[in-house]
Amino acid sequence: SINLFLTFAALQILLNSLLRLHGNDACDTCRNFLILTSALGNILQLEAEILQNQNQLVYFCSCVMQ
Repeated sequence: SINLFLTFAALQILLNSLLRLHGNDACDTCRNFLILTSALGNILQLEAEILQNQNQLVYFCSCVMQ
């Protein structure tokens, strides 16, 4: 559906913004992003795509994923 597409496009924009962050702000924002995408993934059945994007965030999220 178009709503699903727009939601995922918004997540991609958010991801691109997160990749520009550094330090503690990145960790806090990343934790919120992972919580958000987990919730959306469960609702929208986008787990595979979201996990792919989360792999790109590992560098910024090491404090969250430890």
